[in-house]
Amino acid sequence: MTTNALAELEPDAPTAKRAQYEAFEFALEAPGLLRVTNGSYGDDEKADHSYTV
Repeated sequence: MTTNALAELEPDAPTAKRAQYEAFEFALEAPGLLRVTNGSYGDDEKADHSYTV
């Protein structure tokens, strides 16, 4: 499930711009493992800007 946090919040202009520039995506890979990806990059580059926590 994907939600748009900016639609729920009322950030100031600099915060909103940074949130759009750093479009992080989160995916649960397994219990206790979360994949974080900077979605600002194209599909070919996303893997290089992704990590698991």
